[in-house]
Amino acid sequence: MTKPFSRHANPRQAHAAFFAKCCKHSGRRVVRGLFLQGIHTLFHSAGENGKINRKKAPASACIIIMLKKIFLPFATLPRLITFFALTLICLYAPDMIYADENFFTGLDTTTRKVIALTFDDGPGATTDEVLGLLRKYRARATFFVLGCNVAANSFLLKKIYSDGHEIGNHTYAHINFYTYKKPDRAELMRAEILKTESLLKRGSVINPARLLRMPYGYNAPWARAIAGEMGYVMVNWSFGCDWMGKSDEETVRLYLENIKPGGIILFHDGGKTLKVKTLKALEAVLEKLSKENYEIVTVGDLLKLRSSMRRRDEGKKG
Repeated sequence: MTKPFSRHANPRQAHAAFFAKCCKHSGRRVVRGLFLQGIHTLFHSAGENGKINRKKAPASACIIIMLKKIFLPFATLPRLITFFALTLICLYAPDMIYADENFFTGLDTTTRKVIALTFDDGPGATTDEVLGLLRKYRARATFFVLGCNVAANSFLLKKIYSDGHEIGNHTYAHINFYTYKKPDRAELMRAEILKTESLLKRGSVINPARLLRMPYGYNAPWARAIAGEMGYVMVNWSFGCDWMGKSDEETVRLYLENIKPGGIILFHDGGKTLKVKTLKALEAVLEKLSKENYEIVTVGDLLKLRSSMRRRDEGKKG
C-alpha cells in the first residue's frame, strides 16, 4: 500500500511531492495513493496537536469521497479526465481548506455600509497626521504595528492607544516570508509575533487585539495554522495601493473607486518621511465615507459582525 508522505511545512509542496510519487505507479495503486492523500489532507486541516477541525475539513472529505467512488471500481476515459481535474483539486485544496475563520479579508456578503480602515508598518512619521485626520472625522481604525517601530516610537503607540484605536500585530522586523525559505521559518514567525506582543505590553497597551497581519500579506496555510495556534486571526485587506508608485491623483481615484460595504482598506503610516500621498488618499476616503453615511469600524468590529451574520444564518436554517 502506498504510504502517505510525512508532513511538509508547506502543504502545497507536500501535495506536489505526493503527486510526483503517485506518477510512478499505475491503476489502482494510484487511486489508493490519492485516497490516502485525501485522508492526509483531512488530518492536515488540523493543527500540530492532530485534532481535526471539522470546519476546515469538508473540502478534503469531498475529495476522498469522489476519489473512492470514481476510481476504485474501474477506469474509463471520462474517469481518466476527471482524475487530472481532481489531482489539481488535491494540489490546491489547502488554500480552500484554510479559507476559514482564522483568515479574514472583509465581509463580501454584507450590504450594510460598514468599512474598516487599517494602517501598516507604524508608528512612523505619518502616524501623527493620520491620527489628526481620524479625530477630525471621528473615525476609529486598526493599526498593525511593527515591533521595531514600536521600540523607536513608543510615544506614538501611546497616542494611538489613547485615541481609542485598535492595535494589531504586524510582526517585529517585517521579514518577507515569500522569499524566506530556511527550515526555521515557523520558529522565526512565532518569535516575531511574540517579540511585538511583549513590546505592546511594555507600552501599556492593555489587551491588544488578537489580530495579525503578516508582512506583504503573506498567508500560506502553514502560517495561518501557526496564527490560529497562537490565538490570532490573520487579516489581509480588500484594497490598498498607497505603496505602488502611482501618482497622487491616480492613488486617490483608485481608493475612492474601491470603497464598498464590508471592505478593509489598507494604508501605511510607517517610515521616517511623511507620506503625503497616503494622507491625501485618506482624507478623500474619509470625506466620501462621511458623505455616503458609512460607519467606520475596526477590524474587530467587522469580525463581530461576521459572527452575528453567521448566527443569524444558522438560525434561519434551524
